[in-house]
Amino acid sequence: MGSAMRVARWLLVLPSGVAGWYLGLLIGLLIYEAGEKTCPIGYVVSGMCYAPWSHLLHLFAFAVGSGVAGALVVALPALVAPMRAFNIALTAFAIGVVAGTYMLVQTGAWLLYVSALVCGGISCWAFKNRRPNT
Repeated sequence: MGSAMRVARWLLVLPSGVAGWYLGLLIGLLIYEAGEKTCPIGYVVSGMCYAPWSHLLHLFAFAVGSGVAGALVVALPALVAPMRAFNIALTAFAIGVVAGTYMLVQTGAWLLYVSALVCGGISCWAFKNRRPNT
């Protein structure tokens, strides 16, 4: 691999982690919107769904979005990095834990925190025994 390509891949490590976070957010919002759009008309009040299951669907959407974000924030930088994938995954996981803990303190959203933490941890663990990328 050429030197310029190696530098480009290192430069993409941080943006790929940010992109993973936004992709998780987008997936959560898409699930939420799908639930809102498929709500029976009898349960729609002022444009919001108040069906008995809507609260569970919202929790599901946010938990899935957080989990996907947690996994991708760890996996994408490790996949992009030209070497030391596990070290990058571990670093991304540690940064995610710090950022997630800060958000938890601000919001009290335990479900989202645990979802991101578990999925990010699984993603990090997957790189533990992975063959090194070159």
